[in-house]
Amino acid sequence: MSEQYDPANSYDLIYAEGQRVGEVRQGRYFESGWEVGLIDGGVFHYNGQPAGKVEGLLLTRNDTPGLVTLFRLVPK
Repeated sequence: MSEQYDPANSYDLIYAEGQRVGEVRQGRYFESGWEVGLIDGGVFHYNGQPAGKVEGLLLTRNDTPGLVTLFRLVPK
């Protein structure tokens, strides 16, 4: 059974090396206490622009053309 992202929950956003880079609270994304994005309908928005997607508890961020960064959403 794979877990799915639930916008009602809170998550730590973890980079591949286990580094916490931010948190998601009720669909809103925060870095260093500042709201900088959101997850809406499986789309990750950063600074007001679509920047990736969420599948299960994995978030992929589209970086420069052709590069994607993978993060894990870890429930709090």
